[in-house]
Amino acid sequence: MNRLSRRFSMITALAASSVLLAACGSTPDKETTEDVASEFSNEIPLSDTFDPEGHFTYSYSVMTPGWDPIESVSGYDFVTLAPVYDRLVWNAPDGTVQPMLATEWEQEGTALVMHLREDVTFSDGEPFNAEAVKTNLDRAKGEGSRIAAEIEQLDSVEVVDEYTVKLNADSGLGALLGSMAERPGMMASPKAIKAGTLETKPVGAGAYTMESFSAGDTATYAKREGYWDPEVQNAATMEIKLMTDDQTRLNALNSGELDGAVMRPPQVKSAVADDLTVTASESVTYMYLLVNSSVEPMNDPKVREALNYAVDRVEIGDGFFEGLCTPQIQPWPETSFAYNPEIGDGLDIWPHDVEKAKELLAEAGVPDGFPIKAVTTNVTYTTQLSEIVQEQLAEVGIEMSIDPVPTPQVIESFSVNKTTNGNINPYSGSADPHGVASRYLNPGSIYSPGEDPAQEILDLAAEASTPVDPEERAPIYHDMMQAMIDNPTHQIPLCQLQVLSAFNDNVSGFSLSPTGFPDLRGIAVEPEQ
Repeated sequence: MNRLSRRFSMITALAASSVLLAACGSTPDKETTEDVASEFSNEIPLSDTFDPEGHFTYSYSVMTPGWDPIESVSGYDFVTLAPVYDRLVWNAPDGTVQPMLATEWEQEGTALVMHLREDVTFSDGEPFNAEAVKTNLDRAKGEGSRIAAEIEQLDSVEVVDEYTVKLNADSGLGALLGSMAERPGMMASPKAIKAGTLETKPVGAGAYTMESFSAGDTATYAKREGYWDPEVQNAATMEIKLMTDDQTRLNALNSGELDGAVMRPPQVKSAVADDLTVTASESVTYMYLLVNSSVEPMNDPKVREALNYAVDRVEIGDGFFEGLCTPQIQPWPETSFAYNPEIGDGLDIWPHDVEKAKELLAEAGVPDGFPIKAVTTNVTYTTQLSEIVQEQLAEVGIEMSIDPVPTPQVIESFSVNKTTNGNINPYSGSADPHGVASRYLNPGSIYSPGEDPAQEILDLAAEASTPVDPEERAPIYHDMMQAMIDNPTHQIPLCQLQVLSAFNDNVSGFSLSPTGFPDLRGIAVEPEQ
């Protein structure tokens, strides 16, 4: 047994101990998550001996159903779309926003002025310029766009000159910059947009072109000639395979079918024992329980507060996730400027307290609990997590049924048709903290099908999104977090997830984005032996 394997045996015991202590009312061991995560890096440096003609194969648990960024139904579509579509900016592993198709930017009053690269073309030969940016952003915020809420602060796009564009926004300028690293910032060829063929024939400014696609199965890519940054085209071809079952991915890695795969915390010990290279990163991804606040009795704040007492975050984070999901009530990681250090993990504010939950339910007029039907993605770990939450809620009389469905159907079930009034899943939004408001809190946001949160929360969210300087934004978010405690929303954060991937030893040039999405830009493999 190697050193890491021995360490994980010890960590499992620590996690189990922390769960028992929490059940007895003692303070949980906050070192558990930090100890586990510190064993791994968030990147694999590029090897000097990689094969420039190599083929890289990766497996992810979600795959985009189509190739038009504005039709995307999940932030997790980013992984499949990103090789084809460069963004205006990108999220570096250290959490900073760095240049991509935009070389620099500055604030000009209530506008963000972006200066663009002059040596870029789309894969169909069309030039990339300010007009192309305007076409894409007008479309992303326009009617029919499924990602419009992520740039709701954008008022208009103005072409200053051929390679300068001005994004006008009366508020939310800081959040707008962050969104340009995500799906709204993905640039598609105006010619392909006009032809209406992006859904099946993507044309972007990225390092690769999509060569073939089998929906719900496999996407293949080939590097393209004339790309503006050839140093990141370290693999000649790539392949992303959909595998929703965690064990199937691990088996495929060990058999050599895959070079890399997304990994879940309960698999880490096995991956280490199998001599796979594990990467881990603190991320903006957190696990949550959502409820429809327009449905009785969940429209009562006391019921929503009862849910916060009913869930056992320590059992989930340090138990099920084996120390790789920090138990906390905040929807931002400790590394984020939005995180309120005075509140911290908040486990003293909303500890696991069955009796307190029952007391609040009784005050709300439902002393015997109530039934709730919840949706989750049909991925192993989310289904298993849902079953744990199901057991925890049963302790206070809440009978939850679970409906596991493919990722695109989650929105249809919870937000559109409202055939379910609960939702257990991970956050897949922007690295910018405003992503929480744009996805879950703001009126009309995609995961807010019920009553609007308290106006104080909405006002603070809008105020916090405006400054570009994080130091100006931080105290406003701190106040916003306190307001969400005083006025419990329909979202119950469970734990902040460490994102993981595992690789065979032939892979280099990999990094994990703070969004939690694997960044395959620059990935490389060694020559076959």
